[in-house]
Order: sequence, then structure tokens, then C-alpha cells
Amino acid sequence: MAVVTVIAKQRIPKKYHIYIPNFIAFGVPFAVPAVPLGFAMVCGSIATFFLRRYKPKIWEMYGYPVAAGLAAGESCSGLLSAGLVLAGVGAGQYGIEIGAPR
Repeated sequence: MAVVTVIAKQRIPKKYHIYIPNFIAFGVPFAVPAVPLGFAMVCGSIATFFLRRYKPKIWEMYGYPVAAGLAAGESCSGLLSAGLVLAGVGAGQYGIEIGAPR
């Protein structure tokens, strides 16, 4: 299906590109079994919508770098979480109480 979207974007005029869905945005929340990732994408989409509408100059300058940084941060936190689980100190063993005073 993604191949069809690439071909469609090459064949139709640019003003209609906004109506072609981004299949990466559909695929990531379904491939990663973490609910917060989908929620983060929705929050980022809403924030981008308002920023692009009311402050387009700021969005043009910082929109893509901030989105890339947030995606990289999400990936890094997922790797850190997986490393903690493999080390035996993940949320499955201690829950959210790790580091909390008793």
C-alpha cells in the first residue's frame, strides 16, 4: 500500500498531497505494543496543527527538527527501558516504586 502512495504523490498535483495518508504514522503505533507512543503521536499532531496555523514561521524553522528530536528521544527511552528489563531492574520486577523513598 505504501508503494501506491508514493506513486500517487508523483502523479497528482502538490496541493492534493495533504489528502494522501502517511502509512508510517499508521504503522508505528500498531507495530510497537506501547500505548504511550500512539498517544504521543496524537499530542504531537495536535500541537503541530495549532503551531502551523497560528505561528507558521516558527513551525517552518523548528517543526521538523523538534519532531525528529522527540522521535529519537522516544526511541532512546524505549531502548533504555528494554535494557533495564534485561538487567532485571525493569518495571516488571519493581513497578513504579523504584527509586521512591519508603
